[in-house]
Amino acid sequence: EKEEGEEEEEEANVVVPLSEVPRIEMVNLKMMDAEEILRFVWGQEFVALAMVDVKRWAALPENERYLPQILNKWVQFTSTKSAAEAEKTCDLMRILVEQKIVGRNAVGAAVADVELQGVLRAENIVFLRHLNKLLEGLQLPLISSRGGGGGGG
Repeated sequence: EKEEGEEEEEEANVVVPLSEVPRIEMVNLKMMDAEEILRFVWGQEFVALAMVDVKRWAALPENERYLPQILNKWVQFTSTKSAAEAEKTCDLMRILVEQKIVGRNAVGAAVADVELQGVLRAENIVFLRHLNKLLEGLQLPLISSRGGGGGGG
């Protein structure tokens, strides 16, 4: 329970507009891999502030072709991280879908990996919850919080 800001309830519904100001020079952007761009996003106070660079990065031909695989890498990479990173990765994917940079099915595919889901269930239930919130928003099937097939519910 944090006692930091008095205006905490206001803070929750602040919508940060997507920044139009690039923070990374193209020459550097071209050298970044999926992991580096994700670390950059995590380093911003709000995901929205990183989006102009993410969009430029995603539009590079060498990345655009592999966006579904990149989403999958991001999910894998985030699966070992804390709640803050989990939330930002989900925000990032949501915005990419909203901006029509990736299709929602690519997000579904990125989290469909059975092994990955097992890891999330065992080790990062917070990320799993964030992902499910994202999937629900995209009207995609949710990740079961219980392993194994079968069983009514």
